[in-house]
Amino acid sequence: EVLAVAIDGLRELGLTHEDFCARVSDRRLLTAVLLAAGLPEDRVPTAFGVIDKLERHGPARSRERLATEAGLRPERAGELLELLGGGLDDLAVHFQGREEVASEVARVREYLGLLEAMGLGAFVQLDLRIVRGLAYYTGIVFELFGRKGELRALCGGGRYDRLLELVGGESLPAVGFGMGDVVLTELLTERALLPDTTRS
Repeated sequence: EVLAVAIDGLRELGLTHEDFCARVSDRRLLTAVLLAAGLPEDRVPTAFGVIDKLERHGPARSRERLATEAGLRPERAGELLELLGGGLDDLAVHFQGREEVASEVARVREYLGLLEAMGLGAFVQLDLRIVRGLAYYTGIVFELFGRKGELRALCGGGRYDRLLELVGGESLPAVGFGMGDVVLTELLTERALLPDTTRS
């Protein structure tokens, strides 16, 4: 699992679950939730863009944008933002009887269970507000942040089923992530974990 590789890479540098966490979401689940909440299918990318900027714009502005730009009724927009801040149990209860949501909830539960079985549970936090702004992501997405929250993302990535095909390669699903070297250097410096690279 590619997220495990990202987490283990930071652990090798001496960072622990007290230093950073991985905020994980799944675009398939988020899509199912948006559609079940009454969003027209052609507005899903617009809603993704709003949710991706939620922390920057705040709940009030994001609720307004979900209504005016994505076409959700204002009360539904507020309800949706609350649900995205909750957990899988909240989604399962709220969308009880919606099989398309239930199957995606089950998929994410299984994924989180695998990470737990790998001993990485303390590093992982479900956060359906993580979208990753690039449209080529299709499944699990994640971002790693310092626990204090003062830094930008240390790392981000996920699954993309058609990216290789879209850039002229073969049709092959893939996963990947990118690491932020400047942000990582700041965190390692703060934790006094940056190796001494001076030449003697």
